Amino acid sequence: MLNNEIKINKNYYPRAPLISALLYAVLYFLFYYIARVIIFNAAYIYFVSACGGDLEAGEKMYFDNANMLSLISGIVILALLAVFFAFRKKKLSTAFYLNKSRASVILICFFAGIALNFMTTLIISYLPPSLLESYEDASSVTMQGESLWYILAAVVMAPILEEVIFRAMMLSRISTATGNVLAIILSSAVFGAVHGHIVWSTYAFILGCFLGTVFVRTRSVKASIATHFGFNIVSLISYINIESASQIMQTLFNTAMSLCYSLSVPLSITFVIVLFHETADTASPMPVGFEGQL
Repeated sequence: MLNNEIKINKNYYPRAPLISALLYAVLYFLFYYIARVIIFNAAYIYFVSACGGDLEAGEKMYFDNANMLSLISGIVILALLAVFFAFRKKKLSTAFYLNKSRASVILICFFAGIALNFMTTLIISYLPPSLLESYEDASSVTMQGESLWYILAAVVMAPILEEVIFRAMMLSRISTATGNVLAIILSSAVFGAVHGHIVWSTYAFILGCFLGTVFVRTRSVKASIATHFGFNIVSLISYINIESASQIMQTLFNTAMSLCYSLSVPLSITFVIVLFHETADTASPMPVGFEGQL
């Protein structure tokens, strides 16, 4: 009788115990965090050993290969999760919330991510000089080493891995006990905290809330990955060596960038409104983890 009532009244759902829901979310996060720590520390020890115990040389090699390590750790974590769910005889499409999402929604999410990045960069430019300099120094560290590893790690792997962990694994579990709103806030707070620098943490929390909202409304991690991918792909602009280009190309590039920053706020608002309209048919007050909980 309970199942029939749930099918009839979508606003009703049996809440999971808060402690168990939080415990599952914490365990998935700890798995993600500890796996990365083990891989990065093992690599650091290896690099120092390869340099004959020279800490300075080993540390340089470590930072030069940090993006490669991020890519490797992401592959390992996703592979272990796949094995775990296969052992539990649970389809990956269900476990990772790889539900179908319309192509139009995916495109809107992707361009919304791009617009949000330009808007975020515009806002950051107004920070106090000391804080802005600290943020730029921290950002430059992540872009050391080969550009290919940065693209694969930060632009491709990071959106996939982080959306699976923070949205598909954590948010969905927490929502079964707290509902969607509080689950979005809690998972986003953790998402922001792991980014370290205060500027990163602040905008990662805000971005996380949006990504969580996208995930909840679409019931698909594909949409939040597309948004995250769009946000991260803008960082590739920094690899464009515009100084070696002709004066005309420099002018066109700078004009295009100025236009992107000028339109970032209205475009972000527009994409969010369109996205909410396009996902109205899939949005539900039910927790995103409701179906999986049963």
